[in-house]
Amino acid sequence: MAKKNKIEDALENAEIPYLIGETAYIHEGDFRYLSALISGMVKKDSCDGIKFHIMVDIDSYMTPDHKLRNLISKFLLSKNEWITILKNVKSDNFDAIILVDDVKAIDFVKNNIDLVDAVELHACALNNIEMLENIKGIKVPIILGIGGSEIDDIEFSVKYLSRNDILLMHGFQNYPTKYEFINFRKMIKIKNRFNLPVGYADHTNWDNEFNEMITLAGFMAGANILEKHVALDLGEKRVDFESAISIDM
Repeated sequence: MAKKNKIEDALENAEIPYLIGETAYIHEGDFRYLSALISGMVKKDSCDGIKFHIMVDIDSYMTPDHKLRNLISKFLLSKNEWITILKNVKSDNFDAIILVDDVKAIDFVKNNIDLVDAVELHACALNNIEMLENIKGIKVPIILGIGGSEIDDIEFSVKYLSRNDILLMHGFQNYPTKYEFINFRKMIKIKNRFNLPVGYADHTNWDNEFNEMITLAGFMAGANILEKHVALDLGEKRVDFESAISIDM
């Protein structure tokens, strides 16, 4: 029987705290920046899992005339670079969590499933039948981003996947997210309604004096799995920097 990874243990036991270090696109396509960020988190033993956004097919993500296409295309790493990154994460005994931005990214995960511990769909993909169908039979836990989602949307995706190893990740509203918009009561309601574990992805502004308190409020509301964006240099203007804390924080 295969040994469970840390996130599987946290999904089964709500008493186990689990912290995700979210890299998103703060690397802006710089392989060396991302490698340094991972090395820093590993050295400080600052989290349990490290999360990445992977996009393989930009054509399925945005139209050719989209004003941000040229910029986003510069943020994409090659498959070989991603394999190197994931191997480094796994060799240091950290969980690797992948948010897939397109169907071909799901195929990439399937082809390298031994390097992946969980896969996530963004909240905007809860009704994307093609992505749901492709991810349905994947052999690792599935995370569904549910920030800003309606109950009906969550229910549709949960029923479609028909699995027990689903984490409902609450929290994202905008960059940064104001405390009054987080709505922890909704997270509690969702946890009780679907009888599934919930996580809290905090996007509080990095310089908010109550940053730590707001993050821990997610834990107090019943989310044993927490997520924080991480950056090498606190406050440096990069993609997603508004919600990113330092490795030391």
